Amino acid sequence: DRLVYEMKDQVIARLDVEAALGTLTAKQRACVLLAAEGYTYREIAQQLGVSLATIQGHLAAAQKRLRSILFEA
Repeated sequence: DRLVYEMKDQVIARLDVEAALGTLTAKQRACVLLAAEGYTYREIAQQLGVSLATIQGHLAAAQKRLRSILFEA
């Protein structure tokens, strides 16, 4: 029974994260997903054809948004 509850909690958490990711802009979401795959900021900037500063801005905004949705709600 405990395993079922743990799995349920994991599924709910995953759905929460997916919903939160859906609130990001397309560029923010792309940056977050590429960073999660292990790409460096510089590699993400090259892939998306934007500056490193732009990537840093997208990720900072995404982090702020995700934190507010997932942890401060």
